[in-house]
Amino acid sequence: MTGAQPNSDTLPPRARRYESLDIWRGVACLTVAAGHASSYMAPAAADASWPERIIRFFLAYCWGGVPLFFVISGYCIAASADITARKGTASFSFFRKRFRRIFPPYWF
Repeated sequence: MTGAQPNSDTLPPRARRYESLDIWRGVACLTVAAGHASSYMAPAAADASWPERIIRFFLAYCWGGVPLFFVISGYCIAASADITARKGTASFSFFRKRFRRIFPPYWF
């Protein structure tokens, strides 16, 4: 096998989505939800057990999911805009798609 290039017929088709980004976005959402839920916890007792102290330590840093979520979302929006530009379609179609994706939940 000396530098043989794979045939384009043998390569799997390129995915339109990055499934790993969906996973990371889900992790970010869960950390934000856990952080908000932990704000309703009672203050820790002075004699708290070590598992409780560890859980409280991690919950104190759940705010880190917010910047992660915004970075991933920004990338997804930029990738969508890039695809629209590469197709040569009008920017109006990009904004129409964004509008149709974002605003219907507000209407309900």
